[in-house]
Amino acid sequence: MTNMVSVVIRVRNEAVHLRRVFAALAAQNPPALEIIVVDNESSDNSREVAIQHGAVVLSISKAEFSYGRALNRGIQAAKGEIILVISAHALPLGSDFLAKVVQPFKDPRVAAVRCLHAGNRQELTRWMEPALLAWPAELDEVIARGPVACACALRRSAWESTRFDEDMVAVEDKFWAYEVLKTGSLVANS
Repeated sequence: MTNMVSVVIRVRNEAVHLRRVFAALAAQNPPALEIIVVDNESSDNSREVAIQHGAVVLSISKAEFSYGRALNRGIQAAKGEIILVISAHALPLGSDFLAKVVQPFKDPRVAAVRCLHAGNRQELTRWMEPALLAWPAELDEVIARGPVACACALRRSAWESTRFDEDMVAVEDKFWAYEVLKTGSLVANS
């Protein structure tokens, strides 16, 4: 199932971190289907790093940028049935990262998976046991335990029916999950 995973990375001036993410993704067995980088006018060599690692690079200007718009643009271009959304500062953990991410999608009700990654040590304390979010859910719970756009995976069909709000300044990931839960879908962690 990992060969059906497209990776979408939003980036702005994170070439150093992006190299680490590409190294971690290259270590995955089996690898992702493709990697798409949505670049927000980086002035460092983020674009070149992405191209050197075989990624498709899409551009989004500062004027049109929103987190939701960047996600929608990258996911629209992706071919996979599962979309791993990851930021350049969110390092995938282990060579089995993709394999662990896709496991919850065996349940057809799972629309999204919150992924464990290096980059936020506070996240580590939330991952002791598998958890599922389902409707009805309080918005506070979705904010605390829902997918985080710096490291989460989405089922393409869930995104096709509920796209990210392109007008939100932040927490587009949490409000997306909240709307998706209302459809009867589940959110898991890997």
